[in-house]
Amino acid sequence: VELLKRRLSDQGYRVRGFEHSTEVLEVLRSNPDACDLLISDVTMPGLTGIELCAEVDKIRDGLPVILCSGNPYAFDLPPEYEATDILQKPVNLDHLLGRMEVLLPE
Repeated sequence: VELLKRRLSDQGYRVRGFEHSTEVLEVLRSNPDACDLLISDVTMPGLTGIELCAEVDKIRDGLPVILCSGNPYAFDLPPEYEATDILQKPVNLDHLLGRMEVLLPE
């Protein structure tokens, strides 16, 4: 979390890092517009990244989400998450930045 946070901050992005899915949900419940993009691992404490997507969608429909995993079989996403991007770990920073450009509003 800290490494990716630092690398994205170095690229000029304002980044908040969380290690637990419930922290993300607390922030979004208090302010649904608190972020423009969510990057999550599939495997983490609390909810999985896929479960987190479902909960985030209830709070803010359409928030772009990038899921990351080292497990190629971890991405059994329901069709309603077709806009969600999926990146295989290890994540290449240039590839991630390219995907972020596509998903983030101008």
